[in-house]
Amino acid sequence: MMPSFFILLGLLRLLVPCSCIRLSGEEADIDCSQYKPLFSNIDRDLERWKSDGISRALMERTLLQHTTRKSGQKGFAAGFWNGRAYLLDPPNLTVTGHHALLFIVYLQNLVHLQRSFNIPDVDFVISTIDRPLGLNIPPSSKDLPVFRFCKGDSHADILIPIFHFHMKDYDNSILEKVLQNDKKYPWRLKKNKIFGRFSLYNRHVHTQDPSMPKRLGFGGTEICNSTKLVMTCPVRSHFVRWCNQHDDLDIGSGGHIKMLDHAQYKYLVHLDGQGLSSRLDQLLPLNSLVFKEESGYRAFYHHLLEPYEHFIPFWKERPEEILDALKWARENELQAQRIALQAREVALKYLNRRARSCYWFKLLSEFSSLLKYKPEPDPGSLYFSSYIPIDEYIANISSRSSDNGDPALERLMQSMRAGKSFFP
Repeated sequence: MMPSFFILLGLLRLLVPCSCIRLSGEEADIDCSQYKPLFSNIDRDLERWKSDGISRALMERTLLQHTTRKSGQKGFAAGFWNGRAYLLDPPNLTVTGHHALLFIVYLQNLVHLQRSFNIPDVDFVISTIDRPLGLNIPPSSKDLPVFRFCKGDSHADILIPIFHFHMKDYDNSILEKVLQNDKKYPWRLKKNKIFGRFSLYNRHVHTQDPSMPKRLGFGGTEICNSTKLVMTCPVRSHFVRWCNQHDDLDIGSGGHIKMLDHAQYKYLVHLDGQGLSSRLDQLLPLNSLVFKEESGYRAFYHHLLEPYEHFIPFWKERPEEILDALKWARENELQAQRIALQAREVALKYLNRRARSCYWFKLLSEFSSLLKYKPEPDPGSLYFSSYIPIDEYIANISSRSSDNGDPALERLMQSMRAGKSFFP
């Protein structure tokens, strides 16, 4: 077997026993209607298929294009049948690298939903690639309905919560601690600077994508390189270099700081990465004013965020807009504090585990209603005949040996057991 598969096995020993998704079944008795504003995004994402529905043939094409059946793709097909979560077409984990772990996180989430809700019969495809890959202009009922955690307005992807909510134990490590964190970092004692720390990923977007604004650097300089289909933009590295010239901007790529300790700063900056970054989810609850790059990417809850009500937008055209934004915030401190508090309210109400679970339940219910076929095992199908129960699949993988005699791999696994994060 390939080493990446054994890395997965070692990681599963960390994930499965501690149940990072906390499969408690607590969602079973909650009223999902309290999260209704969160669901409006679902109607928007599903609109293009409402007239013609989704056929078995369209679902098969989605599976072939967005799962590990296609070289280079990172995705899998799953579903619910008679209330139980199934893998419809088991992914080839040996070719997915670190995405194998992301698969397991999403699969664990589906088991959580199985235990918490009565999910209708439904098939779907989840991709873990961190940016939408194809343009869908104009919208068509023949577009492939793939679930993904990010998109732009020019893409047909159907938004789902990102895996980092579970991998970073968002509810327990962030949401449950923010009020206590306020006592440590009250607004009046926060440092009067903009702060941010970033991994220096390049941005990759389609050259013809109108929903992704071209990134111009400071002074209107060209910072992107383009091929026929892909534009590569060093957004973060360009921003970090320029900010080093300004004392009021504490922006860098080194020096790890715990997320809760970001709250010691009054102003926090968010930049997207290769695609959508989950950092915004973690910044919003910290009671600091967030300056958000207008990248064109959006997540499942971004429709709830309004500029100047929940964040301050910048880099609509050029990154130096952040200086004017900072000047405004300092001159209007009461408004800045109000915006920070309103951002926290959105995060606490709509990004918690129960809200996310209700979003999944609503999405799968609505998506099920669009299927023009009955989701069930089909012995005559090349792709829908397996139907392996996901809880059994996870248990089978986690029980297999990961000892392949690779010293480097064993050192990596030891460091992970000691608390090292596999994903920076």
